[in-house]
Amino acid sequence: MRMMSRVAVAEGRDVGVSIRGKAEGSLRRALSALTVLVASACGGDSFSQGSKPQFEVAVEGAIVTSVLEGLHEFQKVQPGTGQRQKAEITLRNNGTAPVTISRVTQLDVNADGTAKSKWMVLDWRGFDPALGLPLTIAPGDSPLKIDMVYEPGAACEAENNCESSATIEILTDDPAVPKAVIEFALPKCRREPKVYPPSDIFLEAEVGKPEIKTFTVENSGTCACTVNSVKMVGGANVFTLTQDFADGTELKPNASPVSFTVTYTSAGGAGTDQTQIQVEFDCQSQPTIIPITTQAAQAGNFEVSYDEKETKGFLDFTTVAPSTCEEKVVSIYNVGPAIMTVQTREVPEDLQGNFYTVTCAFPPAQEGAEPTPVTGNAALAAGRTLECTVKYCATDAAGKNGTLTIAYVNPGPGTIEVPMFGGTPKPCFDFGPGDVSSQMALDFVATAKGEAVDGRFMIYNCGNADLEVKAVRVEDAFGQGEASEYFTVDAALAFPLTVPVGGVQSVELTMVVNDNEPQVSSTMYIDYVDGSGATLVASNMNVRGFVAPTVPVIAAALEASGEKKVGKELTLSGAASTPASEIGEGAYAFYLVDKPAGSQLIINGSPGDATRDIIPDKAGKYVFALRVFAKTEPYIWSPEATVEVDVTE
Repeated sequence: MRMMSRVAVAEGRDVGVSIRGKAEGSLRRALSALTVLVASACGGDSFSQGSKPQFEVAVEGAIVTSVLEGLHEFQKVQPGTGQRQKAEITLRNNGTAPVTISRVTQLDVNADGTAKSKWMVLDWRGFDPALGLPLTIAPGDSPLKIDMVYEPGAACEAENNCESSATIEILTDDPAVPKAVIEFALPKCRREPKVYPPSDIFLEAEVGKPEIKTFTVENSGTCACTVNSVKMVGGANVFTLTQDFADGTELKPNASPVSFTVTYTSAGGAGTDQTQIQVEFDCQSQPTIIPITTQAAQAGNFEVSYDEKETKGFLDFTTVAPSTCEEKVVSIYNVGPAIMTVQTREVPEDLQGNFYTVTCAFPPAQEGAEPTPVTGNAALAAGRTLECTVKYCATDAAGKNGTLTIAYVNPGPGTIEVPMFGGTPKPCFDFGPGDVSSQMALDFVATAKGEAVDGRFMIYNCGNADLEVKAVRVEDAFGQGEASEYFTVDAALAFPLTVPVGGVQSVELTMVVNDNEPQVSSTMYIDYVDGSGATLVASNMNVRGFVAPTVPVIAAALEASGEKKVGKELTLSGAASTPASEIGEGAYAFYLVDKPAGSQLIINGSPGDATRDIIPDKAGKYVFALRVFAKTEPYIWSPEATVEVDVTE
């Protein structure tokens, strides 16, 4: 029997002994709330801190990528004519502590391996780097601005170096981003194959009357790209693929597209037929996937489970001795009805594979047979399983924490994230309703001035060490650090709070509006301690209050159905929430309020569909909650609805 455990699923995260994932719709209507700033959650090795530098580089106003490695392209100019181009480089500090720029260097060998071009030079705008560096920029100080200038002389053609590039390296004392690397070059070779449409639905086919769809393949880049193959996965009895070009056809930039057709021959009946077209290019590591169905695309269901050795909410490698290795298996089972394609499998914190390696295979079809290794995309029909083995080697005493990240299409794109701990045990912070990646507000609705309205949110520990919450602060919404005059935290709570591994802690808030404001807003901050002992601001959430709203208040309704036993599936449904016409699409936020001792189950995530499937792992009382979001003004979250479920062995 497989023991289920915790995963995080993009567009809705469920944590527990089993997860049944769904490709859920996100909350599409913008909330009328302040932007929620969040810290990094489970699975990483670093967290955002309350006071820190934040070094940022922008080229011509465009911020360089988060890893501070960027490319700026100049346009070609006629050499020797005095034509020149200039790119402004801005170095600034957006943090709350000083940052020191120690060095800005134009490298002798560029990022592409070419020699430094004498036609691309730094213009310091009168700043003398020999005297001015190191340069400390305090929060709020003016940024340092310099220019990269491209002006090819007439001699560049004779020297055959008009195409040369330049690379600058910027060193700082910011531990989060100690080095920035920016490359400047003329337009480079880009291969950008596209298949259109990216998906399609057959709606007009009848028995004896096939329907045909045409798909075009083109290259909008600047260099040629080859179509290696076009394959159909599933549905061969009712779908037919026809190409008007041969495999190995070269697509030249902006040339006329080639095409293929898919013919659907209906066999009758009310069922849904589905297939996938996978187009492989020599310029892409993964095929382009075209989902095709005979009706509106349905969200596929899947389960992620760990092997029988795991009953925790993560993969725990903290007991692996130095210089030894251990393996654990993560299985993905496609419940259906959609075909599920598992794409990349990686550990972003360890891309070099110094600690973690991941290999996947289809299990044997019959006893005595061997597994079938999978290195590329894995198309899972309904009822099929993919098993991924994670091998962790303790290559040094410090170890490494990471996240097994699996991209999939089912039929829409999504991501599965499995926390893995190989370094020092540490807590993992999450809160409900919503999670640290959701832009949700905690809403309170009073019918009259002076009425006290209670509400709550939940703190979850999804890590492998106790979580210490030092404080919950509700401050005014203008960032002045003053306590809110409208919202107070339950005085009975004794901080610091300790939330055990897999634990859940309820925090009560009370709103009272005594003035004549019809709508008030504050910001809630949660301070907690990470595994290294540093105090972090885990998140801040917009807390809003409405007094005597002018529109009817939406009401959440929550029901639970299914066999109420350990290991059996329960379905949580908010379909009875009212009025249905006022509830936004993908606007149902489920979360866990209480559970029996020893349970690792945590139900939480971004707002999604009206149902959520879970599997309890311990006998006892579970309490689940739901809030729903209005799709018209004043765009508020409903009060909390709960349901209690008694689970038996």
